[in-house]
Amino acid sequence: FLEKKAQTSHQHKLQSFFQKRKITPESLETFAVGYAPDQWDFLSSKLKTQNLKLSELQKTGLVKSKDSKKYYDVFRDRVIFPIRSSNSDVIGFGGRSLDDENMPKYLNSPETLLFQKKRTLYGLYENAKHIRAQDQALVVEGYMDVLMLHQFGFKNAVGVLGTAFTEDHAKKLKSHTNKVCVIFDGDNAGRKAAEKALSESLKQDLMLKAVQLPESQDPDSFLNEFGPKKLELLIKNAKDLFTLILEYKIQSSAQLEVSDKINIVEEMKAYISAIDNRSIKSLYFSELANYLDVSPNWLKDFFKPGAKVRPQQPKDQKAKEDFSWPSEILIPASATRLELTLLNLVLK
Repeated sequence: FLEKKAQTSHQHKLQSFFQKRKITPESLETFAVGYAPDQWDFLSSKLKTQNLKLSELQKTGLVKSKDSKKYYDVFRDRVIFPIRSSNSDVIGFGGRSLDDENMPKYLNSPETLLFQKKRTLYGLYENAKHIRAQDQALVVEGYMDVLMLHQFGFKNAVGVLGTAFTEDHAKKLKSHTNKVCVIFDGDNAGRKAAEKALSESLKQDLMLKAVQLPESQDPDSFLNEFGPKKLELLIKNAKDLFTLILEYKIQSSAQLEVSDKINIVEEMKAYISAIDNRSIKSLYFSELANYLDVSPNWLKDFFKPGAKVRPQQPKDQKAKEDFSWPSEILIPASATRLELTLLNLVLK
């Protein structure tokens, strides 16, 4: 219904928005994008004429009520993105304001028994066949990124819905492919999201690759500025997410002193310890030891439960500590009085 509304009303306003964001008619059709008019009771009044109980529909988050009598629409003057289950059923909606000053910019349906953000990936139903065909999935932040990637030929993209990448997301993607590349915005929030994604994906033994975009860029803006070939190259050369996070932590430490290495190991320990697969755990363990230039034996001690690990000593320092005097010293009978006196001073 809302999809048809996008085709018949507020044409100028909508066309202006879609042209500005460079969204094509093909994308609108593929993802069944619609529009909710700027009216308080447009949807609620229509639903009421179909003898539907608005008190029950209130649980879906489409309508709300102040006094349990008069209901009003939640989505108003917004572009509507239907969120589908893997069976194609619409289980929720996302709404994007036409005016950037109308906050919040993005509005999702509330969580219900059917719609839970931690278990839902936008675009998975529409793009599942492309993910299986290419044996790879791209994970981005939301609706607009998925649409823009689709337009530029990346039809294997899915989006998280205002939440971090979760273990359930990893499990859902693993049913389609083991090759997943996450594309993060180039800011601090993006890096934090990357660390969260790593922690959650490793619980499912899913080894993510990652692309960190330049600062202030998201997939939408990056594609429009640099084109698909540039992004394709970044995806092709994407690093393992574990390695990317490790490199960032190393670069953040100017000198990489002993204390810095201990702090980095402590932070990366949480990721490695969460891995059940021994082969994957061994690979990441070796990667961490190589990057920090520490002894694998010292690192093993660090990972022992409750272990109090001392900083690894430099080799020359360790050699000095390992030196010990012999228990007996044989003194030649030919030694002079002066030699005996000097030897006595040294031993003291």
